[in-house]
Amino acid sequence: MTGKGAKEKGKRGERAIAHLLSKGLDIDIARIPCSGALQGWKGDIQERKSSQSGTNSGILDPYCMEVKNQQKLNWWAAIRQAKSQAGSKEWLLIVTRALEGDEYVTMSLKHFMELLLRGKDNGKTE
Repeated sequence: MTGKGAKEKGKRGERAIAHLLSKGLDIDIARIPCSGALQGWKGDIQERKSSQSGTNSGILDPYCMEVKNQQKLNWWAAIRQAKSQAGSKEWLLIVTRALEGDEYVTMSLKHFMELLLRGKDNGKTE
């Protein structure tokens, strides 16, 4: 695939994941332009803030999300990129098209355990 074609495929993957998260979480999520290279805009997708909401924080604020739309993925390079984009935020690597069109999320084991414990503290798990 050419450079331009690969970029377009990546953008389609980012938009698709933003759409799935928006629909599933009932919040407005959008693809970030320039692949997160702009100051204050890190990662590939981010929750849009509404001036009407009265708050600047959202459910996705603690996360920096990197999206990969690839059949064959260099996992370690993708994780390094997600971690470097994240800075002080938790990194999440979201992969689409990995196996038969399914989507997957990769995160650190430490963060995964924190999510499980948070659910347990909220009475969601036993």
